[in-house]
Amino acid sequence: MTVDSGDYVLAIPQRPALMAAIISDVGVIIDKPSFALDQYPHFLHDIGKGMPLDMKYGLLLPMNLKVTMGEARVMLRDYPLPLLHVPAIRPGQSPRLASLSLSTDFVVAEEFQGIESQRHINVVVVPKHKFGKDDTEKNFSIDVRRTISAVKTYSDMKIDINTSSPTRITWGTSYQPAIQDMMQVIENFTKPPMDPSDRVGFWDKIRLSFHSRLDINWKGDGDVHLCLKGSRDPYVVTGLGAGFVMVWRNQVRWRIAQDDDPRKFMTVDSGDYVLAIP
Repeated sequence: MTVDSGDYVLAIPQRPALMAAIISDVGVIIDKPSFALDQYPHFLHDIGKGMPLDMKYGLLLPMNLKVTMGEARVMLRDYPLPLLHVPAIRPGQSPRLASLSLSTDFVVAEEFQGIESQRHINVVVVPKHKFGKDDTEKNFSIDVRRTISAVKTYSDMKIDINTSSPTRITWGTSYQPAIQDMMQVIENFTKPPMDPSDRVGFWDKIRLSFHSRLDINWKGDGDVHLCLKGSRDPYVVTGLGAGFVMVWRNQVRWRIAQDDDPRKFMTVDSGDYVLAIP
């Protein structure tokens, strides 16, 4: 017997996705943090730019996270150049070596808020007309408490890239519209603003919610290619669309927010640097 519930499975669209991330040979290990649990205020104080040591939290999830990848590629629509590509290990390198390995202490926290910063939402699970003939006057619902404050993450990431193939990053004017659309989609995962003030911009929201330090080391003698694409057409990659490429070689190290000095917010160390037109 076939029962038509009125729900249909949508076919996979033929158009390319706004953003696609392709990751192979992923390994994830979640463990207890490297610091003692009673030392978490000092970790948040250090990473969170002076978070008070006596701060109370309504949500606190400390953990240690280790991730390994065989290859990682991030694409925008069907553009020919990837937004980010960390290639696989080359032949001749150890097959047991991960192309990318990440290790970090990771804390998800939400500051404790008083009753003034809380609101209650009644979520209907089963409407009353679904109970049959003996309908009740009330829906089956639950009361969900929501807070105004944002859920924040704190981490000190150490990333090792072991492949000897070049890591590619693409940036340019032609990629900006797709990146802005991607930002709007990501914003849908955060809490909607309840106050009448102007909405916080995407990069300001990133700074508010994600407190991290990044230390990225290329240990496999791989180059780093930053392609600054020319032209406003993302499909043109030659001629006027070639743009420039920045190449870092020999013991490349990229550090972000490792120093409290704002002039050293982002630093790149390398043995050689090349600026060329591809």
